[in-house]
Amino acid sequence: MNIQRWILLGCVECLAEAAGAAALYPGLTSPNPGPSSPPALPASYDAFTPPTSTAAPASGAPILCGTIPQAGPGDTVPFTGTGLSGATFTVFGETSAGNAVALPAALTQTGLVDEVVLPSCLPPHCAYLVWASNAQGSSAPLCLNCTDLWWAQDTAAPGDTAQLFGRNLAYGGLTPTVYVVDSGSGSVAQLVDYNRYRIRYVMPAGIPLGSTVQVWVHDGHAGAYGWSGPLTVTVRDTVNDEAAFWTGATFNVKSFGAVGDGATDDGPAIAMALTTAAASAASTGQPATVYLPGSASGTVYLTNRGFDNLADVRWLGDGPSQTTLRLGPGFINSANPNGMFYESTGQTGHGDNVEIEGMTLDINDNLQTPGVSSIGYNLLFEVGVNYLKLANLVVYAGEPLSGTALSTYVASNALTMDGEASHVWLQSCTITGGEMEFGAENQVFVDGCTFNGQYDAGGALGSNGGFGFSATSCLAQDYANAVSPSASSTISPNPYYFEGRLFAAAGQGVHDEYFAGNTTINCAPRVASGVNENAGEQLLWESGDTFYNGTVSSAGASSVQIPASGTSYGPDSAGRVYDYVVVVAGDGLGQRRAITADNGSGGLTVSPPWSAVPDSTSVVQVQQLNDHVAVYANTLQGKADYLTSGTSSTAVEPYLNGFGFVVDSNTISDMVAGLVLTANSASPTAMCPGYFDLFTDNTITASATGVRIDFDNWSGSPQGVGILGADFRRESFPNAGPGLMPTGYSLAYTDSSGLPTRIVGTVLDNDSGAYVATPLALNEPSSADITETDNGSGAVCSGALGSCATPTPTPACATPTDSPTATASPTPTPYAGTPTQTFTETPTRTASPTATPSATATPSATATPSATATPSATATPSATATPSFTATPSVTATPTASPTATATPVESPTPTATATPESGPLVISAALPVPNPNPTAVAVLLAGPAQRYELRVYTKALRLARLGSGGSLPAGWNEVPVGPLTQGLPNGLYYATLRVWRGPVVSQPVAARWFILR
Repeated sequence: MNIQRWILLGCVECLAEAAGAAALYPGLTSPNPGPSSPPALPASYDAFTPPTSTAAPASGAPILCGTIPQAGPGDTVPFTGTGLSGATFTVFGETSAGNAVALPAALTQTGLVDEVVLPSCLPPHCAYLVWASNAQGSSAPLCLNCTDLWWAQDTAAPGDTAQLFGRNLAYGGLTPTVYVVDSGSGSVAQLVDYNRYRIRYVMPAGIPLGSTVQVWVHDGHAGAYGWSGPLTVTVRDTVNDEAAFWTGATFNVKSFGAVGDGATDDGPAIAMALTTAAASAASTGQPATVYLPGSASGTVYLTNRGFDNLADVRWLGDGPSQTTLRLGPGFINSANPNGMFYESTGQTGHGDNVEIEGMTLDINDNLQTPGVSSIGYNLLFEVGVNYLKLANLVVYAGEPLSGTALSTYVASNALTMDGEASHVWLQSCTITGGEMEFGAENQVFVDGCTFNGQYDAGGALGSNGGFGFSATSCLAQDYANAVSPSASSTISPNPYYFEGRLFAAAGQGVHDEYFAGNTTINCAPRVASGVNENAGEQLLWESGDTFYNGTVSSAGASSVQIPASGTSYGPDSAGRVYDYVVVVAGDGLGQRRAITADNGSGGLTVSPPWSAVPDSTSVVQVQQLNDHVAVYANTLQGKADYLTSGTSSTAVEPYLNGFGFVVDSNTISDMVAGLVLTANSASPTAMCPGYFDLFTDNTITASATGVRIDFDNWSGSPQGVGILGADFRRESFPNAGPGLMPTGYSLAYTDSSGLPTRIVGTVLDNDSGAYVATPLALNEPSSADITETDNGSGAVCSGALGSCATPTPTPACATPTDSPTATASPTPTPYAGTPTQTFTETPTRTASPTATPSATATPSATATPSATATPSATATPSATATPSFTATPSVTATPTASPTATATPVESPTPTATATPESGPLVISAALPVPNPNPTAVAVLLAGPAQRYELRVYTKALRLARLGSGGSLPAGWNEVPVGPLTQGLPNGLYYATLRVWRGPVVSQPVAARWFILR
């Protein structure tokens, strides 16, 4: 190895200058080797020659187990492992032959997690190898920013646009390479567009249908380590391949007697056309079409019956404005009440290959059928249907329902899918009314759809244990935003509002999900009697369960032995893995492994092998979890009453069992809490934890709390860490609403069991927000450890707000002796064809986030070469077909309210100057907690006297618990007692808001603080 290729700074043990050779570290134990015959990569790709050898780590050397694999220079990264007490860390990075460095890193050691600060002079926008070293030697490295391919659209025909999902797929201005290998022969695929979490590419021509190909990705960084592992894709036509798949005969419903006058029952004629089309498809092997012709003035087909989705049939209209299929009044007495379209047998394979396209579907207030409540009411009800496509539809599914077996009013669903089917496309549809509810469906792609919520329905999209879910360029809003409501908001259920969830996951856990480019407007529950105010989490994961929490009696490289329970873990009958072993304490903390087999006596086989084999110190859980989720570049808005509504409105919340989430570059406003990460103990012996979740470069405005981190101890005291290695990086809290954002971060901790720390390794890294009144509210500092580094909001971890670990100073960086060689960004050949599928999503960025971190985080010694700017080739090729529809909302999600005061918060309840009475509206200038471990009051600074005040205390779920008022308050600082309102309340976490009056003038409500009652 040429030691001039890299520079090592810091400890003399790591640089053997006298011997003329540099120290070598172990390489990756299981590097992705890349394809057996890889293509030539662009010359502009990074060089990467780390100082590694083939030797395995020495016995007793550290073992790194877990981290967040995405970071840049100056970022703080949490690591778990074994043998880390007193260990040091070394980081290697390289982009060109002249700038390779291997540098010591500063760190904070908590005993459970090491928070490592990456040296600021590392080459930016590249991959890094990180080693931990002790007296026995160095660990195998973990790779940051290496290509990590999670899942793929697993079917595509030659010439189709297909999709790949993961993290670190493209960043730093380099165009990724997608390599498709068929029977040993490979070709580089043309790219349609890409960002860090998704790539769209064109399946190469010439691959025979029925082939199974391997797809690899190289992101341009990390050299030989830059290849992802391969994913398999089946090359075949599907219902989404319009011209290629729908090759059979077309049957016009008017040829069978349909009239289309909006009054005649056309159901029998349409059913006859359907039966004929299905028979034709079965006999010829060519999928057939049922055609409902429309007209410029609109043709309406009325039906008093529903239609069974027979296999290989497409329903085709002339467009939503020309063709309408409407339920008639006789439908409620129909013998087939399951929906306008339904799958009757429940047998896998029945009804496969179905498409409904180009029409309006209207339940016409006729979906109710008394007594049919076991499945609810659904415009479409599908069981076990594979390959279903809904495209260019306008759907009216909203209807307040109260069937005889229903205890409460509910809204009908637009779609309910049940079972474990696969491959669903929902494209360019407008759904007014109920939810699109998916069961354990695999491969669901929702793009360019608008959801207008009605009748206080729960949300727009749901998944109950599904795998592979993508939602892009969608709009969700109250129906009131699309029309001018004329009804009172006190009506229940209300036809103009819904509870505000864009997506909610339930069931046994979900995996492999991507949400990007979506917009929500006014999405939160309305405040009215009978409305569920414990809702409004716009992207919510509340799924998974835990079955065992305890020690292991033995473990091997790929196994653990736990007590026999009589429960069988491992893959289900369809081969899907929902059960995992997670190490929640002791050696190997932070590892999660899928259970691939169960011997029936507590012996579990896991994959991949353990990095550190659990031992007698280890506590493990057998549990379900939510994993591999990317939430990128969405604009998410709640309601403007976020300070007083008492709802649970939140933009993104992994509420239970969130592992490896990445929430990046979202714009959030008008929320009770912008981002929430929660774990809990759901039973006396089990937890629902969340590990190594990254929240980065999000902008949160006009919200009561920017970020809230909770561990809720609902039952018992199971062993282990609840939230591990959460990283909130470069979050921005500018003020865009009335008054100050009361809290930037709120760390809520409600476990009183006295067990070891439940919230471990939380990093608040390079965040900014001059308008945050209380940047960090840490209610129980002895129960959590937090590393706060270089936040623009100031000294958040001090005084009454708790004490946070401060990392040691970063070692001085030396500039590499050779300047980086500027390399031109690659210019890929534009795609010359026309993909047979079109999409509406335009990624807001195609490389790393463009948000500029605070100035304190920018290394002055490592100016980025100008050639690393985002390449012009990232634009969508001009040849890509432009769909005739767009998902652009007509209403913007930007809050219109402007702040009425921008008083800089102070750290002491002693004003530095006498407050000047106001001539305009009365405003609370700041609200801060009283420095008391058990606060019984909140402090408020008034600009001008108040004649009376109102104080509200809420429960943790933000339901109103107590309301009190009092007399006058003078100008300046005042302490307003909370104690009288807490009498009779159980111990727990509470929230207080305050507003004041001067004559008829009332202030904006201000969220004063979270507090613990005990």
